[in-house]
Amino acid sequence: MVYLLLYFAERFIVLSYNILADYLAIDHQRKLYFHIPQHILDWEWRKRSILSELGWWSADILCLQEVDRFQELEAELKLRGYSGIWKRRTGDPADGCAIFWHASRQENSIPLHPQIGRID
Repeated sequence: MVYLLLYFAERFIVLSYNILADYLAIDHQRKLYFHIPQHILDWEWRKRSILSELGWWSADILCLQEVDRFQELEAELKLRGYSGIWKRRTGDPADGCAIFWHASRQENSIPLHPQIGRID
């Protein structure tokens, strides 16, 4: 079950990033990312950079797009106190969206049943 965090008189930080799915970095390397050194497009390098950037902000909620390695991110973020969900994009793409929330900041929360889908 996912919980919507409610802070009535408090502030909270929401971060949203398109992290570039690994398969897209590889597929589009020659056309879109030809000017970027290979080691920077490498998933392990990008994962460390993404996690470092997310750590700087210490956000309450993380919204990530183009996620195709959810289990790896989930394992790393769990060590930092986050829980998360992932929903695959419709169609052929192998990526999707992930939402992570800082589990220790759920004292004032209500149940939320997320429906990630297309808005018509």
